[in-house]
Amino acid sequence: MILGAPTHIANDNDPRALRPKGDTVGFRALLKEQELERRLQALELQNLMQGEPTMPIDTIPHTRGPKWGIMLSLLCTLLMTLAAAYCFYSAQSTVISVIALTALVWSALWTTFISAEHADKTGDQGEKRGFISEVSIIIATVAGLAIWVLASREWGLQISASDGIAGFAGLSVISAALLRSRLALLVSTIAGLAWLALYTQVPSINMISIWSYPLLGAVQLYLAGQSDTKLPASLALFGIYGWLFWILNAHLMAGDISLLHIAAFSMLIGMAHYRIGKAAGDALWDTANLHVVSGWALAMAGAIGLQHFWLGTDSVLWQDLSAHPLGQLTWQIVGGICIALVGAAGLIRMFYRQMSSLAVLFSLGVALAAAAVFDQRDMIISLIQSELSMPAKPLVGMLIGAAIFASAAAMCLNGARRKDTLMMLVGLAVIAIELTLLLDPKLWSPETGLSFAMGLAASLCLAALFAADTRADYA
Repeated sequence: MILGAPTHIANDNDPRALRPKGDTVGFRALLKEQELERRLQALELQNLMQGEPTMPIDTIPHTRGPKWGIMLSLLCTLLMTLAAAYCFYSAQSTVISVIALTALVWSALWTTFISAEHADKTGDQGEKRGFISEVSIIIATVAGLAIWVLASREWGLQISASDGIAGFAGLSVISAALLRSRLALLVSTIAGLAWLALYTQVPSINMISIWSYPLLGAVQLYLAGQSDTKLPASLALFGIYGWLFWILNAHLMAGDISLLHIAAFSMLIGMAHYRIGKAAGDALWDTANLHVVSGWALAMAGAIGLQHFWLGTDSVLWQDLSAHPLGQLTWQIVGGICIALVGAAGLIRMFYRQMSSLAVLFSLGVALAAAAVFDQRDMIISLIQSELSMPAKPLVGMLIGAAIFASAAAMCLNGARRKDTLMMLVGLAVIAIELTLLLDPKLWSPETGLSFAMGLAASLCLAALFAADTRADYA
């Protein structure tokens, strides 16, 4: 088409008059399409004039076949469920029970796939078939788990209740991934929490199983982010944080690490989670705000613990700072991974054009400084005393408090801008804790007051500088 050419009105009587010079293949196809459309309109007008409403061919319902197929599969699933229940209650042999459960698995899978083929229809019919598909896959999962337990007992394997629930949670999350089932995902998260609760009360024989829980939780969080389901995401996140603190507490009781190690772990893990949540928000995950708030809150909790140590208060919490060499090595490995995740999240945000390279370097610098505040305590103390002739405690604690206060203020402002009540409440809670810590008159002197004011001003200026970038949303 040439710009500026006169516009012609279609002429059905002599379409060749409108034929352009050049390639006529596409124009002939266009003429055929216009002719077909004209005939369809004429036929529809004729039917309307004769009082015969038209019905497109593709809208004629063909529900008889799928409907009878679903009813037959549901009947088979019901019969197999009753047969399996009878085998268990009547204490039938293992072979007969396994046969009944296998038939139940296949009938439930049959129902699942028949229902899933028509679950994308709109209206109540599609919702019912989607619900039938999700319930059937859960029934198949339970039956498969029962086969596993019976076979294990037949072979003399020792499987605890927590391991059985772990298998059910794993099979459910696989079903949720394959069928995009929100119900299966919710069941998997609940089973994961039950598995964790049973393991913490009665440890399983298989010690490796509990270390697979973070992988299960990560898959659950990913699927919840893809399907925009906040309840499974909240449950999975609660389970992962519960697992983390259970592991840290076990090592604390064993004397491998100290409370200050737990504060440092929390700070860096929360910082990495916070930055990953921001990257997930760039990928348009509805559950990203949950990761942002929870990661930020965990990072602030760890930072407040380190601040309390550096304020120099006489507390029994920080009297024992010793750690087993393996615990110290674990801290170095986990800390390095968290710093790498902060950088990776920054690169993802750069890919989505939501973060500049300067901001990525700044976030990496903050993560390195946070790790150094814990890992290089002796060097920081000697450096401040030799260069500034001032005690590092409470000077470093005041600087950490200024950074925390600025971050909490930014969280409150960002929550107000987004009209997010949770972000504002978390930010205000951190500000209240900071005010409680800094109200001690023993901490204040002209030097510490000036240090706090300068640290707060610098933190606020940096936050405002990066927030002013029009490409990003630096919460």
